[in-house]
Amino acid sequence: MKPIKQLWLILTHGKRVADTLQKHTFSIDNPSGFELIKVSPDKVHAKFFERLEIFEEVDTPFGDVQKIHIVRYVVIEFTVIKVGEGLSLIKILRPPVSIKSFSKKLMEAFEYEGALKKASFNLAEVYSLIQGEPAIDRLVVTKVTASQVPVGDRATARIEVASITNALLELQKEYDSPSVKLEKIMISARMNFELEILDVSAAGSIYCTPGMEFYLERTLF
Repeated sequence: MKPIKQLWLILTHGKRVADTLQKHTFSIDNPSGFELIKVSPDKVHAKFFERLEIFEEVDTPFGDVQKIHIVRYVVIEFTVIKVGEGLSLIKILRPPVSIKSFSKKLMEAFEYEGALKKASFNLAEVYSLIQGEPAIDRLVVTKVTASQVPVGDRATARIEVASITNALLELQKEYDSPSVKLEKIMISARMNFELEILDVSAAGSIYCTPGMEFYLERTLF
């Protein structure tokens, strides 16, 4: 399968997810809201819609100004996965540049009881989990980005290492220092005769195939 860009959020809440989203359904009278697609005991697949209405002024060839009414829609597809009591993982597929309106509406739906934060990752832990997976018969770390790499007595640098085998091991071989922070890692692996791709940053940027999501989840909870 092809890798997909994703954004993950961690939601703490005190209300049932499906019931809460159902009470804030998108409609003609409600310009922003949700639509339930599929509901199971531990997972809710839904969409968020926002209708934006704007007026643009256009100069006509006759010297006057014409106002044009434009309606645009923001659509965000997402899945809410139950992790524990009052704790859920939200996976947004193909996220837009900004999810501010989505986050605001979601917290409004939960009546601001709880919290919403972007998921971040320990990349060394992610690599360790994948590297130790028996089902993987070929693993390549094509690129890593690291910061606080010591390059002198009082100097550090942010560097990018590319490799056809294992860029992380190459980085560790040259700069074996506890101060080094992994910012991004790109991995390709053959697992169960399928090619799996993972491109993830410590800050939470995700581009991966479905087979790699499991390892990211395990580092969060």
